[in-house]
Amino acid sequence: TPGTPSAETCNNLDDDCDGAVDEGLSHSCGTDVGECVSGIQTCTGGVFGACVGAVGPTPEICNGLDDDCDGSIDEGC
Repeated sequence: TPGTPSAETCNNLDDDCDGAVDEGLSHSCGTDVGECVSGIQTCTGGVFGACVGAVGPTPEICNGLDDDCDGSIDEGC
């Protein structure tokens, strides 16, 4: 109900009734499998933004690494 503090969610409202909207809301995005690196999405104006800092998959090459981040190394070589 309005005026009752609750956990802050990404909805452009002050759910926890502290005078700030959507503060401190972020979560990881992407994956850490293989050569990939996960990033961070931050809530602004009720919407989670772009995935910042992530390194995504690339085509597999024969280099001893999991370039396409599927959990297998150098498949097809």
